[in-house]
Amino acid sequence: LMIYGHEVRTVRLCGETKTYWLQTPSEVQTRIKEQSSQLSKAPYQPLYLVFSGAFTDELEGEFAKEYDGAVLLKKVHTLSARIPVECK
Repeated sequence: LMIYGHEVRTVRLCGETKTYWLQTPSEVQTRIKEQSSQLSKAPYQPLYLVFSGAFTDELEGEFAKEYDGAVLLKKVHTLSARIPVECK
């Protein structure tokens, strides 16, 4: 589940409790920003994200330090407002 907003860019894997800061290349970030604003009906609404990426301990920015780690997002496969039952 991804939450994307002005000061929040996080992802939590389905069935997990840890929340990770989302680090993205600028072209991917632009796409996520546009799509999440179209899909969201409320600020900071969780969205279902299927992605390719890697976990990292290298945190970029002050907000990132508040989370369990970071995910380097390389590619978005699916971004949807429809969240599977097992991820709620």
